[in-house]
Amino acid sequence: TMPVFDSSVVTGGTFVNRGSLTISSGSLTVATGVTLNHSGVINGNNTLSALQVDGKLTHDVRYTQGISLTVTGNATVGSSGSIDVTGAGLPPPGV
Repeated sequence: TMPVFDSSVVTGGTFVNRGSLTISSGSLTVATGVTLNHSGVINGNNTLSALQVDGKLTHDVRYTQGISLTVTGNATVGSSGSIDVTGAGLPPPGV
């Protein structure tokens, strides 16, 4: 459990969630210079009150669930941000 997930607590590098992450504020900010590998569950059901991506949001290679978030408020990807799953999916059948 984290009270917040923003630049006040995660300032750089890669944060990997392969389990269950609870963010008490309900708001997720991926700051510039931060990569969040979201390959688990956030807040029990992947629901957030707000999402701001100024860094990079991705998931593990072959993570079949992909990134699925419900955002009840604003969801914003800033000019320096990205939701990037390039090369992280499954190959087509027969490949």
